[in-house]
Amino acid sequence: AAEVNVERLLRLVGRSPGRHTPVAQCNLGVMYEDGAGVPQDHAEAVRVYRLAANQRHAVAQFNLASMYYKGTGVPQDLNEAARLLKLADDQGDQPARDALRCLTAMFPAGTRVRITGLPAAAHLNSRLGTVVHPPKPLAAGRIAVRIDGQTKSVSLSVANVQHARA
Repeated sequence: AAEVNVERLLRLVGRSPGRHTPVAQCNLGVMYEDGAGVPQDHAEAVRVYRLAANQRHAVAQFNLASMYYKGTGVPQDLNEAARLLKLADDQGDQPARDALRCLTAMFPAGTRVRITGLPAAAHLNSRLGTVVHPPKPLAAGRIAVRIDGQTKSVSLSVANVQHARA
């Protein structure tokens, strides 16, 4: 029965993109990631997750983010993980929202941080700030940082915010 399911998924994944293809791609990715019905192959899991993620499949985006976060099948890339989680969160994916909250929890109020890699606000790069409670709710994946007496909303990614060294 498992072989029939794998063959069916391979047929769906191999055809031109359609309404069910991203679902099949995501399911096949899970099978490759876990070694369920196919030999475990993390690189192939990443490949088929990416196909589905590029078609805005939130679960595939979350699963691919997890692979990047752990460095499974791809080099570890926390920036790409955060980007994919944000894409899934934007579609209402609750596990992605929860994962972004966990990332945000790594920077509780009072944490000293250094801002880096902000192309749109380059004047803040290399500046030290302190994480504060936001004056209003922020979008998922953002934290409030006080710099020179002003509170700024900063996108939370390893490229943008780093714990400041004492």
